[in-house]
Amino acid sequence: MSIVREPRDRIDYGYVINFQLDRIAKARSELYQKTSGTVFQDVIKSNALKYLAHVEALYSILLPEIRGEAEKYLAAARELYTIRSRLERDEFRGRRRELTEKIKEVYARLPEDVARRLEKKVFSYEDVVLLADKALEILLTRLNEAGLLLSGRRIMIGVAGKG
Repeated sequence: MSIVREPRDRIDYGYVINFQLDRIAKARSELYQKTSGTVFQDVIKSNALKYLAHVEALYSILLPEIRGEAEKYLAAARELYTIRSRLERDEFRGRRRELTEKIKEVYARLPEDVARRLEKKVFSYEDVVLLADKALEILLTRLNEAGLLLSGRRIMIGVAGKG
């Protein structure tokens, strides 16, 4: 006697991607929203990490052939987040110059146009966010090329009866 297993549920890959994209959009929209009783710098730091984590989660659920060069930008974002966190902690205050040099080294490994954009940042963790944006842009482009994003269609909106 043999046992035959019949799957009862199927995972809808499109739904999983869409769900994660929704989480990413929500995290991105909340980046600079300060809640009462919090320091603005702390809000940016925690929200930047949350946004980066959501983009990384999308990256991890995608098939390797869809990921493209996104890992390069995600790795740089993680490294910058770690360096910037260390810059804020007291025990690393004496190493400020060394850590600042490490930030420059990360920038130097990136394409010139991306590095120039990061140098124009305003907030401390904004470079982390911009690198996550770049990774997301690559992932969205690859998802679109693979036909996994819903393609839209044009609709006409007008007043009823006014052709």
